[in-house]
Amino acid sequence: MNNELNKKIGSIIKEKRKENNYSLDDIQLMLKNDYNIDLDASNISRYENGTVKNMNPKFLRALCKVNGIDYVSIFQQLGYLDNEVDPRIKKLNKREKDQYEDFMNDSVLYFQDEGVSFEDKEKFFNSLQDAFFEIKLANKRKK
Repeated sequence: MNNELNKKIGSIIKEKRKENNYSLDDIQLMLKNDYNIDLDASNISRYENGTVKNMNPKFLRALCKVNGIDYVSIFQQLGYLDNEVDPRIKKLNKREKDQYEDFMNDSVLYFQDEGVSFEDKEKFFNSLQDAFFEIKLANKRKK
């Protein structure tokens, strides 16, 4: 990953944390309570300073969410997501968006594997999205 991009994203997270008047300890506690993520203050600081070699998407998403940052745009900048958001996602209500996020988070480890090409990650991501919406449609038919 691009070190400059990591620093830029880290800076956004740090600025937003300070704007929210959160300490590193506050963030650590929110990550634990809201997302069951054990990330100590020194590692949170590494994310904020952009010195983490490989940003874990699960941790990064949670850091964005507790700070009130749109993680989708961050993921797009990092190349985790296409720049164009699937129009089906825009139609989801809050509960469905939460279900979608949970579904996609379950696959996050695959995206950390540097041995998998970007193209394969993109294909897998698109397949996961399609699977989510097919399942959602099948559940609606059952009702």
